[in-house]
Amino acid sequence: MGGQDCFWNPPVGGGAYTGEISPLMLKNLGVKYVILGHSERRENLGETNEMVNKKVIAALKQNLKVILCVGEKTRDKDNFFSFIKEELWAGLKNISKISAKNLIVAYEPIWAISAAGGKADQPEDIFEMTIYIRKILFDIFG
Repeated sequence: MGGQDCFWNPPVGGGAYTGEISPLMLKNLGVKYVILGHSERRENLGETNEMVNKKVIAALKQNLKVILCVGEKTRDKDNFFSFIKEELWAGLKNISKISAKNLIVAYEPIWAISAAGGKADQPEDIFEMTIYIRKILFDIFG
């Protein structure tokens, strides 16, 4: 079972945060996975890389498996690589190599989402991005 989001502050002693669910609450419900940084939350709810990073840290502290979503809005000439690099570096700030074993990176280019009128990404582009993401993860975690 997986959660579609979580909040970074604990429910006890950190404020009420009505409507939010903490990683501990998810864990106590038997949840194993949580999706963080989804493009819809970034776009529609104004989630920043800093907010996503706080959520990643909190979820990993509860031993949840984090599905970190990254994806560029447009396929601009070579700028999309720097966009993904920034999302990964910011989203994984202060994450240990040991914690990273509970991390899954989900790449979904926003421009390719059918709900946004997008068109399918090409297999060779996905392959190239997969290699690039692995390189960035190696740069971050060694």
